[in-house]
Amino acid sequence: VRVSALRDPDGRALVAGARTVSWSDLDSAATFVASGLIRQGLAPGDRVALVVLLYVSIQLVCQGVLGPALDGATAPVARAAGALWAPGFGLLIATASVSMAGFLLGNLLGSSRLLYALGRDGLLPRTLGQVTERHRVPLVAIVVHGGIACALAIGGTFERLALVSGGANCVVYVLVAAAAWQLQRRDVRGAGTPFHAPGGALVPLLSIALMAAILATLTRAEWRAGRAGGDLSRAGLAPSLPGLSRRRAY
Repeated sequence: VRVSALRDPDGRALVAGARTVSWSDLDSAATFVASGLIRQGLAPGDRVALVVLLYVSIQLVCQGVLGPALDGATAPVARAAGALWAPGFGLLIATASVSMAGFLLGNLLGSSRLLYALGRDGLLPRTLGQVTERHRVPLVAIVVHGGIACALAIGGTFERLALVSGGANCVVYVLVAAAAWQLQRRDVRGAGTPFHAPGGALVPLLSIALMAAILATLTRAEWRAGRAGGDLSRAGLAPSLPGLSRRRAY
């Protein structure tokens, strides 16, 4: 960056639609970040391992290689790899597929345990809390979780699903903060002495306020996307919901 800034200070380093960043501006930003790290006690030559820097570097490489073509690219990192080395596109797609397959399998077997636990405790249909006789796994919970995730992936875009996921996480955090506040206020105890957060209701209320501020940034269309995801999840659970309704009626 420094060499390019000295050679062509007004040249375009980054392009995003109609907005451009010159090599001089990029060098100034990098110098500002480096100065901040030095003030934190780092010295020239020290190694800093930050995932954020890795992601920023990947973005800069993709922008530098693809230029304006980056806007709208469906697989920008793979395309950049292919532009630098012809077999790189296929190689990166293959390795990324293996990595994502491992993550998805772990998520399928891990996150489905939530449905299993809720079914086991009677908060969702008990069918979800059943395990197979031979392998002792919650097969119904795994199939339902995988089916809902598959339907969402096929019927939505990455941007839409990211918004739904972010909004859903914020709602979960709000509920957890409220539950922690109430459990502490009521002095609900399990095994051992519970942890009492200092400040009483201050920390949970502050957490709820922060999550509410994030949720307030969502547009009406993004709320509709989240509601559609919730409707799809309820549709996936629908076959076993009548049993739950009957148990509640008794």
